[in-house]
Amino acid sequence: MAGVSVGRLALQGSALLLAVVRSGPAAGPAGDSTTHAAVGIAVHRIDAQSVREVRELGIRHIRYTLYWSLWQSSDYRGKWEADLRRGLSAGFEPLVVVHSPPFGNFQQRERVYLAFSQFMAARARQFSEVHAWQLWNEMDVAFTDVFGAGHDDVSLRERGRLYGEMLRLAYPAIKQANPRALVVAGGIASDVEAGFLDGLYDSRAEYDVLAIHTYGFPLLLQFQRRGQETRRIMARHHDRRPLWNTEFGLERAVIPDHQQLTDAQTESEQLRAWRSVVEANAREHLYDRIYGYVLAEGQDQGFGLIRQDGSVRPAYLWLKAWLHQR
Repeated sequence: MAGVSVGRLALQGSALLLAVVRSGPAAGPAGDSTTHAAVGIAVHRIDAQSVREVRELGIRHIRYTLYWSLWQSSDYRGKWEADLRRGLSAGFEPLVVVHSPPFGNFQQRERVYLAFSQFMAARARQFSEVHAWQLWNEMDVAFTDVFGAGHDDVSLRERGRLYGEMLRLAYPAIKQANPRALVVAGGIASDVEAGFLDGLYDSRAEYDVLAIHTYGFPLLLQFQRRGQETRRIMARHHDRRPLWNTEFGLERAVIPDHQQLTDAQTESEQLRAWRSVVEANAREHLYDRIYGYVLAEGQDQGFGLIRQDGSVRPAYLWLKAWLHQR
């Protein structure tokens, strides 16, 4: 989540891997290696404070955004690179999600696909320590129209095919630049049975890891249902690749009658949501890896586990205790 999409709001309103590809299970900062390889968290920054907060949790895997549209800014590029280096030095394993094209629209999509593949090859070569790149974010419904999002005459299945066209250029470019790098599909936000995933299979495009996003209330219901539905579609296509959930979380705005809740009640609901999905995945292995959204976002009753004043919410304390006792 590099911003809340219209598709996400609609979704909210509605009701461990093979050898190198399975990444592991490399031991995390503390506790059981399989548990820590399976749980990650999204971060908006990797400053010294964020590093301390993530390490306190006992998490190794972080999801971090690179905005393609900002890369030509020397200020953005310098800060982004410094943050990445800080995270790598701390022992984190970043999943870098790249999106937000600097030019183009649906009519110019082929130019965007080619430019993106070239950009990704350069970044994979430049940052060889990054072993997982996620290509685009909720591209089926938002953030860009180069795959047809926002165009009512472009079905979700066709959007999946167009995303596959991009992958046919980007996947070999990344692999040539860094053969060890995992290519992770962008997190799917639409109903997984509505066509995008089938269109992706129609395209026969290559990628190493499939990814979906999960929001809604109650969070556990969406988390389980979407995982089960995706696994069924994968099985139908004899797809044995890993499945990651690269965004899940709960904010105040999606809780029914949230206007009536106190801050403490809201935080109790967030705790319940995080606890239910993390424990369910450890028990049921629906996803090979999950990334909670988000460590901090600068507000008290949003998705963040850290409040605006830097204090931690109950979900943070529970997750820390759970990971350290595994």
